[in-house]
Amino acid sequence: KLSKKQILITGVYRSGTEYFSHLLNQHPEISSTMYRVNALRFIYERYGKKKINYKKLTHELSVRLQKRYNIKLNEKKYLKIINNKNYGEIYDIIMSNLYLTDKKKIWAEKNQLVWSKTNKFLKDLPNPYVIHVLRDPRNVLASFKRYTNSKPPAYLTSIFNSYDAMKNILKNKHKKRFLFVKYEDLLLNPQSTFKKVQNFIGVKNVSLVYKKNNFKYFNKKWIVNSSFQKNIKKSSDFKIEDSLNSFKTNLNNLELNFVEKVCGSMMKKFNYQLSQKNETFPINEINKLLKKNRLLKTGFNNWVKKKIGFEKFPNDPLNSRNWDLRTL
Repeated sequence: KLSKKQILITGVYRSGTEYFSHLLNQHPEISSTMYRVNALRFIYERYGKKKINYKKLTHELSVRLQKRYNIKLNEKKYLKIINNKNYGEIYDIIMSNLYLTDKKKIWAEKNQLVWSKTNKFLKDLPNPYVIHVLRDPRNVLASFKRYTNSKPPAYLTSIFNSYDAMKNILKNKHKKRFLFVKYEDLLLNPQSTFKKVQNFIGVKNVSLVYKKNNFKYFNKKWIVNSSFQKNIKKSSDFKIEDSLNSFKTNLNNLELNFVEKVCGSMMKKFNYQLSQKNETFPINEINKLLKKNRLLKTGFNNWVKKKIGFEKFPNDPLNSRNWDLRTL
């Protein structure tokens, strides 16, 4: 069983990629999942480049799926069907066998922080598409500040992920295979935004967004995953305005100054209006924060010296001790 098309959904954490993925899963032709196989992070080139260790690959995938998601994988079956295949073929085979049906012939998988690997995805998969969901870096920071279990000020590292994400979108040259979607457009103009997405993928246009969009995700009711709007029992209760302006009441002046200083030049390119125009950058206060977190310090130094960001979680996602949805 193989797919007709393959879709990678990526972006910074807390960017609305989960909502986007679940909406896309409502399409009659598309089976959209999150994290599960995540070949670009957990499989690609980790089992040899010229000669792949298929047995180890299959076993470790089986252990991870069982341990983290309670998904049982038939090791003998998959070892047999992926033998002598390359990484792109392996990814397609596993996703197709796990998630495709007689009606759904296209698979999509959401994996955060893998935009630097999209060239591999576009090169190795048979009919690939990449969709990058972008959100205002200030709201990403505000949400991650509330959501992560990492010790402060680790949440500030989201600033450099947002910077790198925007930079990657601007330099991407795969126009026919790469699409970026602003989270704000997804909330304010859902019908036209998803029409653009469906045209990009090349599937029939269907209405994926309803007035009372209380949809299911693989037979389980999906509950809105918001850092600020708690106890939401149905999607229609979600307040769009609160999501678009969460940074205004959840970031202090230092945090707002920090994120706009680093990301400001990029934010302007995506029409995000800056709120701090003539503020003096509080370098002494920033230096105090940098001393408390090594990754934050690395990100800041790289931005100052090279104007680059990074694509990193505060904790190592390959370490099973960090497999907590609140940290990854």
